[in-house]
Amino acid sequence: MKIIKKLFKIFIILLLFIIGSTAFLLYGPFEKPRELWINTAMSTYTHQYLATFLFPKSTIDKVLSQNSINDKNEKVNIKSIDIKNLESLSAFNFNKSNEFDLQENSHKSDVSSNDYCNLNFISGKGFKGYLLTISDPSMVSVDVTENLNERGIKIKDYIKTKKVSAAINGGGFKDDSGHGNGGNPLGIIIKDSKIIFTEDKASYNFIGFNKDNILIAGNYSLNEIKKMNIRDGLSYFCRLIVNGKGLIEESSNNSGIQPRTAIGQTKDGKILMLVIDGRQLHSIGATLKQVQDIMLEYSAYNAVSLDGGSSSVMYYKNEIVSKPSSQYGERFLPSIFIVK
Repeated sequence: MKIIKKLFKIFIILLLFIIGSTAFLLYGPFEKPRELWINTAMSTYTHQYLATFLFPKSTIDKVLSQNSINDKNEKVNIKSIDIKNLESLSAFNFNKSNEFDLQENSHKSDVSSNDYCNLNFISGKGFKGYLLTISDPSMVSVDVTENLNERGIKIKDYIKTKKVSAAINGGGFKDDSGHGNGGNPLGIIIKDSKIIFTEDKASYNFIGFNKDNILIAGNYSLNEIKKMNIRDGLSYFCRLIVNGKGLIEESSNNSGIQPRTAIGQTKDGKILMLVIDGRQLHSIGATLKQVQDIMLEYSAYNAVSLDGGSSSVMYYKNEIVSKPSSQYGERFLPSIFIVK
């Protein structure tokens, strides 16, 4: 009986400590934990109650109003991208050591590779994921569900009928209460040089490959996009890196800690695809700043954050290598980036 009482007392002390520590972080003088908590919760569709239950609407609105990214819509300098001779890319040497510490992040490389793809395991404080490097940008393109405007497709089903080396989720979609079926995309989609979907908007956050395989990202009108000779592209969440410069500041808590998907291009034309797992015990997710830092460390010259959250997924070599955050597995998606 004494042992039970002692254990109960210890449990109560620990519980009070946890409650007190949490209350201090959320309601104390430290703004960053509070902002991170609110942004993380409010960037989901199904867990916003984690913020609305704890904080008044005025506090939440104030935090969300500070989420702007210092993106002045600087144009991508396509002349800075010097793509190697595609005939020699299959001989590209990926076997370099790439182990390092980047502030709180440590990344290990060379999990798996083939002639033009190299898969790196990524880990940092609180997150794990994968970064795929594709030496030949002409092998990367956009594909869409066959039932556009009706129902999306899961990558695991897509690969049953299509032969691809790798794939990641692409653009966002209408997702009422977090239960959308992926059939109704947002923004714009271009596939095989044809515009196959557009929302009625004045401009679009657009990332796409032109016919020279250069990745262009920015906010453009439909007329501007039509003049760019785009072969494949879609809408993104936000830009991370433009002409070698990171846009996400250290103090930014925009969208909090989440599962993430990003795509970028190096100055010599290689494509980087990054997926970070989140909302799970092995990986809670990453901030936009952490994603930006990883892409910069791997020499991204231009990069964007794509649709993330429970949509984040990566397929490589006949398997889903990432771990989607939804308890139901992959989400249905309207669009994906594929590697042939």
